Amino acid sequence: MKQSGIFRTPKIPDEALQRLKERSAAIHEQWEEMMRIDHAILRKIQFIEDSKDEIDYEGFRIVEYPERKYISIGTETEIYAGESFYFYPTLVFYEGTKKEFGALLTDEIQKKM
Repeated sequence: MKQSGIFRTPKIPDEALQRLKERSAAIHEQWEEMMRIDHAILRKIQFIEDSKDEIDYEGFRIVEYPERKYISIGTETEIYAGESFYFYPTLVFYEGTKKEFGALLTDEIQKKM
């Protein structure tokens, strides 16, 4: 029986095993990131479900808040590509037909700046 050249030296199986371990670790990191995003989305869903009975869909109201800091996270087509939309309270700024999104910085993040 002819032996494949890939297993001829003892180093090759070890390298293949190391690559598999590295790939497994990378997949696990990606899974953890997806789970963090999923938890953030589930919190947003719960907030909306808890709040929807209080929403006046026909009218609007003006609510004034103290000055707060935010970072720009882009346009509507850009925001879903990054994680800022999922992890921070999102603000929408309308200027004419232009719509920009910002992520509200929490007190903890503002203290670090």
